This record gives sequence, structure tokens and C-alpha cells, in this order.
Amino acid sequence: MPSFAHRDYRFHSFVRDYYGSLAKNAATPFRRICLSRRAWEPHKVNQRVFEEQEKFEGMAVERGFELVAPETLPIEDQIRLLAETRCQIGEHGSAQHASIYNRFGMTVGTINPLTEIQTNLGRLYGDTNVITFADGQRGDDKGNTFFSLSDAKLEQFFATVEAEDRARSSRYRSMASL
Repeated sequence: MPSFAHRDYRFHSFVRDYYGSLAKNAATPFRRICLSRRAWEPHKVNQRVFEEQEKFEGMAVERGFELVAPETLPIEDQIRLLAETRCQIGEHGSAQHASIYNRFGMTVGTINPLTEIQTNLGRLYGDTNVITFADGQRGDDKGNTFFSLSDAKLEQFFATVEAEDRARSSRYRSMASL
């Protein structure tokens, strides 16, 4: 047993083995999901608020992504969902970190990451990480941080995520033939 499962968000390989063991009977991933944080926003206090969230989620659905609010699912369903996911997109946060349940690696598109946690998990799991940072942000008297992305930046984000997802599809086909 390692003395630390992680140190400064640099993860020990034990993390991969442990969480991978929780995804029972995982087949080759096939789902493309957009993780929604919309349910967290009705009583905004000390929150990160993506001002273009509705537009972002609409763009995702138009491109064939399933819109998912993981906190509405039982933990077993969350694990199965992520084990079956080949491409996930969404705002930085703990929902994205659930990518650890996919033992095959995935394409992960992150909006406005605050730390290096997701990219460090990606190194451990063989994920392809696509990130985009906010164009601007502002605060309010409730401790909320509002951030925004231009339409052009959102379009580029989706184009890059989809190109990486297509590349990963060929890797999955290679794995299936083994």
C-alpha cells in the first residue's frame, strides 16, 4: 500500500487499479456525455457560474452528447456511466474527476479548469485532455465567480474535442480486435 494515494494531485498508480476494479464488466466505451452543473445553481452562493452554460449544453446536445446530471444518479449508475463513456465534456469539478471509473481512458474536455487535477488523472489513465480557459470573469457580493467564453472559443473547443474523440475511436477498435 502506498503511503499516499496522491501528493499535490500527482496520483499513485494504485488509484487506477483501485477505481478500475469498481467498474464491473466494462465493455469498450461508447458514450459521449456532457456533465451538467445546472442543478447546483439555483441558490448561488460561493459558486462558479458558467454564463454560457445553456448555450454550451445546447451545442453539446446538437453534436450528439447525452446531457447528464450525475448527482441525480445512484453511485452504481454513475460508475457504469463513466465506465461506458469514451468522451466527456463539462465544467471543471468533481463530476469530471469521475473519469477514474473508465479503465480504457477517454477524451475529456474541460471548461475553465481551476487546478491540474483532471490533467494529472488523465496522465494516469491515458486520457486525452482538451481544456479551455475563461475569456473573463467577475465576482459578486455572495462570493460567486461568473465566467464566460466567446462563441468562437466554444466552437474551437468542440472541434478539438470531436477530433480527439475520433482519434480515440480508432484506438478502441484496435483494443476490441485484441
